[in-house]
Amino acid sequence: LIISGIIAMLAWGLVILVGASIYEPILPGATTVFRICGAIEFIFAIVMIAGGAMALDRRMWGLALAGSILGLFTIGFIFETSIMSLIALILLAISRDEFR
Repeated sequence: LIISGIIAMLAWGLVILVGASIYEPILPGATTVFRICGAIEFIFAIVMIAGGAMALDRRMWGLALAGSILGLFTIGFIFETSIMSLIALILLAISRDEFR
């Protein structure tokens, strides 16, 4: 989940920096849309990283679960963050009793 969050941050950082400048001449207002979507995905990635840290420490199962659920909505470069978040979600659901 932590690796998935880092990949999501990198991917959406590139979208904010590069994608907005590429599509602005074609679609006016594209920069604003890219920045808003990028900011939302950055928040998702921060929750994913925090949830992964809590999962490693076996505390706050709810935050770890929320991070993995929000990770399903991130795209990454080629949907790898969604797949890793799905795996984390399954593992968190199985190991519910191990958390304090």
